[in-house]
Amino acid sequence: MAKNLFRKSKAPFQIFDVNTSSMNRFLEEHASSLSSSPSNVNITVAKTPAELAQSCDIIVTMLPASAHVQKVYLGDHGILKGMKKGALIIDSSTIDVKTAKDIAEKISNKDGINVDAPVSGGNFFFFFVLLLTVFYFDIISMEYFSFLH
Repeated sequence: MAKNLFRKSKAPFQIFDVNTSSMNRFLEEHASSLSSSPSNVNITVAKTPAELAQSCDIIVTMLPASAHVQKVYLGDHGILKGMKKGALIIDSSTIDVKTAKDIAEKISNKDGINVDAPVSGGNFFFFFVLLLTVFYFDIISMEYFSFLH
């Protein structure tokens, strides 16, 4: 997901992954594109999810399971410890409903905007979710950008 978002990004790009080899591979693959990129996007690596959240207005996560989501969002150095007021948080993890609702409520309680956009392996379902996400994101982004200005 980070590769796809980076390709389309025209803004500073910050990453975090508990798997440092994944981050290093991402940085190596995109090091040459930094100097040749028309948008001159720069990539920085956060030490923790909280550090990332302190400097980002939009955060996209995609984690393997509910336990990972809980740790990344609610842990001692989690996103909610550093999240800015009005931050747009998009979680594309496919997790249980209870965890998704709990995280969404906590984001909302900290004046953040939550979009739950889980990814599925099925093509039809993915297409349906993509359509809903695009529609919902358009509504949220209008609300989000009017909130910032």
